[in-house]
Amino acid sequence: MRTMEENFAYRLKEILAMRELSCYKLAKMSHVSKGTLSNYINGKIIAPDLMVISKICIVLKISPHWLLHGSGLQTLCESDIRYMRYKTKKRVTRQEIERVRNALNKLFDDLLLLIEESSAMEEFIRKNTPEITQK
Repeated sequence: MRTMEENFAYRLKEILAMRELSCYKLAKMSHVSKGTLSNYINGKIIAPDLMVISKICIVLKISPHWLLHGSGLQTLCESDIRYMRYKTKKRVTRQEIERVRNALNKLFDDLLLLIEESSAMEEFIRKNTPEITQK
């Protein structure tokens, strides 16, 4: 059974392969160092940084919740619908647009929750970690 970090690394590798992107190209597009991305892909980073995750998700147009936990919708952007419409020359229905809107709302709720959890964790650590005295 994989740990959360291994699943995260697996999903990141999977989405890069699906999008035919290299770690180097993602680093350039997201303004995240290649070393950091490499560490994520190889499972060397225990707790993914929220800001880095956000940058990756924006560039890849994927849900942070899916990337971190593997549940929920993977892609959520209206640009994906436009691309699909272009590729299939099929008209997008109002129901499809509404589903995307709902999915985007869920994405933003997930992002807000992650930000709140991160802020709460930082505050907890600040309050409960004794100050280190310098010698």
